Amino acid sequence: GGRLPFSALIAAMSRLLVAKSQLARDYDGDMLGEEQWRWLAAQVQDSAAAVHLIVSSVQVFTSNPLLESWGHFPRARRRLAELLSSAQPAGLLLVSGDVHFGEFISSMPPRTFGHKEPLVAAACSAEITSDTSCSREGQDDGSRPRLLEVTSSGLTHGCSGAWWGALCKPILEAYTSHRARGTASSRNEAYTTGQNFGTVHLDWGQSNGSFTTPVMNVELRDVEHGRPLARWLHNRYGSWGHNDALDALSWALQSVAF
Repeated sequence: GGRLPFSALIAAMSRLLVAKSQLARDYDGDMLGEEQWRWLAAQVQDSAAAVHLIVSSVQVFTSNPLLESWGHFPRARRRLAELLSSAQPAGLLLVSGDVHFGEFISSMPPRTFGHKEPLVAAACSAEITSDTSCSREGQDDGSRPRLLEVTSSGLTHGCSGAWWGALCKPILEAYTSHRARGTASSRNEAYTTGQNFGTVHLDWGQSNGSFTTPVMNVELRDVEHGRPLARWLHNRYGSWGHNDALDALSWALQSVAF
């Protein structure tokens, strides 16, 4: 029962080869069983909850083919996107892990569904932002709904401390199209390679008529001192409003694995 030397590296390179060669473009493997799909659909369809947190052991909407993720199961990822687009669950936040770094993944709808428009665009940093669709405080102004996924990993291991740690940052900066950005020119503020944990604080101070609208303060924090490493404010969109980001995501994943 010995472990194959460099097994993690071999696995990562195998995933990269399969993704880049498009060998798995029509792979019909699944991340969930049918009973699990039915359960998930029942939780998000016609739900009256104000906030929905969906937790995945691996990243869902990353563009990095080196990682274990839903991206290697293209039909399953499309099915998830289509379910979320159909159900439109309020206050949606995806939470993932497994990768030994922390990251914010954010998408918003393209202005048209043409191929020239990018699917993934800026979330709003609470500390640094020049995104014109954000308020001065860095809060999403609500004009264009977004889908947010936060990855927190790990409490005991960070990729910068691994034997291949020198490659961690270059790899993460090579695959950025999925990543939220804190400024208009860079997405490299939205990840951390140190040991981290995540927190989600719901601010119920805002109200829209008779319906209270929480704002999610999502943070990645340093394990040793608990200080924030990255922080995003994420608005909830009410069940009466339509989150076009989910539609755009579902559309974009119809024919794209990575």
